[in-house]
Amino acid sequence: MNDNGWIKLYRELIDKPIWINSTPEQNRILITLLCMANHKTKKWEWQGKPYEVKAGQFITSLASIVERCRCKSITVKKVRTALERFENLGFLTSEATNKNRLITIVNWCNYQDYDSQEGKPEGKQRASEGQAEGKQRATNKNVKNNKNVENDKNNIYAQNSDELFSQFWEAYPKKRGKSNAYRSWGKLKISNELFNLIMQKLELFKKSDDWLKEKGKYIPYPATFLNGRRWEDEIETDCGNTGKDSGVVL
Repeated sequence: MNDNGWIKLYRELIDKPIWINSTPEQNRILITLLCMANHKTKKWEWQGKPYEVKAGQFITSLASIVERCRCKSITVKKVRTALERFENLGFLTSEATNKNRLITIVNWCNYQDYDSQEGKPEGKQRASEGQAEGKQRATNKNVKNNKNVENDKNNIYAQNSDELFSQFWEAYPKKRGKSNAYRSWGKLKISNELFNLIMQKLELFKKSDDWLKEKGKYIPYPATFLNGRRWEDEIETDCGNTGKDSGVVL
């Protein structure tokens, strides 16, 4: 873990579901995790073997995270719950052993990039040895900015998609086959407009006779709902079918 230097913290974070829907303690844990992540590759030991911990990764333990949070109300149980939540939202991955765990902040390079604290880009050579450092720094800054713009374009869908999927999963009454549902969700390239349509129709289905009868026996699995574009189906009313399948067959 790197105790020196700084991290970037974007203002829009406080408008994201991962922040808004988290408890104050979970938000503190989130910021602590960002501060604990390595800003460059380091050599470490993982599972008894030499391991190259990359930028955005760090090896730690639940107890260490609790200690770093420096908050009396944050416990090991609360840290574990927060890690599970953040992993479900696609913010990080966590691989545990008996002694410690490897945490990876997803898309770290897109949010923090790889500038060293002196402002010199790591892993890139200067255009020429005799070039003035001020000119080299300006050139690299332009390259970095262009790269960040491109990365933002490429990753805005992925980030929003994970957040929207989490909301869909929480609202869906039959929580079965999450991994299959997640893959189906990714294939749909869901926009905010389509997401709102799906969620509105889902609420109507949840109140329909077919979904309510026999303790939800005929509610389709989430992946089936998504693959069949069931939100486009019309819902059967007390007066009979409206003309399309009700979307309740598994």
